[in-house]
Amino acid sequence: MIGYTTIGVTDMERSKKFYCDLFEKQNAKVVIDAGRIAFIGTGKG
Repeated sequence: MIGYTTIGVTDMERSKKFYCDLFEKQNAKVVIDAGRIAFIGTGKG
């Protein structure tokens, strides 16, 4: 099981929207946003 993965991006806002939209059916959202890094997940676990 994969616990997490990191991906480097050039446009943080666009990337957060993309991944939240991609995982929308799993109820994913930005759970931590620290500027240079954001964690997207369901908050479970």
